[in-house]
Amino acid sequence: MSTFTEEYLYPHGFEDGGSDTPVREFCVAIEGHLDATADETNAKKIIVGDHKTIAGDVATSINVQRIHYSVGGFTSMMLEYDGDATHDSKTLAHLGAITAEGDIDYRKFGGHIGYGDISLTTQGGSAADTYSIKIYFRVK
Repeated sequence: MSTFTEEYLYPHGFEDGGSDTPVREFCVAIEGHLDATADETNAKKIIVGDHKTIAGDVATSINVQRIHYSVGGFTSMMLEYDGDATHDSKTLAHLGAITAEGDIDYRKFGGHIGYGDISLTTQGGSAADTYSIKIYFRVK
C-alpha cells in the first residue's frame, strides 16, 4: 500500500479548527511513498482544498509564497490550481523528473496567485519512489 500524508505545519491548531479567526498564512507539508506494488504510479490528489474554508468566507484566492520540494523517482510531478467557476486551471510548478530537489520562491514577484483547489499530479512512479513538498501560502 502506498502512503500519502498531509500535515498543516502552522498556524498551531489550524487542522483542529482551533481558532475562529480567519487564517491568512499557513504551510502544508505533503509526503508520499510508493511501496513494492506501486499502485499509484499515475495519480492526481487534491492537496489544498476549499481555501474559503481555510481562510473564512472573505478569501478569494490563494497566493503561494514558496515551495520546497524533494522528489525521488517519478517521470513528472506537477502542482496545479484547478480553477473555479470564473478562472481556468493553471500550472503552479513543475517539480522535475527522476530526482530533483529545490526551493521555488515567488515572494519577489508578489506570490503566485491562483483560484480553486491545488492538486498534485504524479506520473511514471515505481516502487520506492518518494516525494516531500512544503507549500507556504497566503490567502487574499
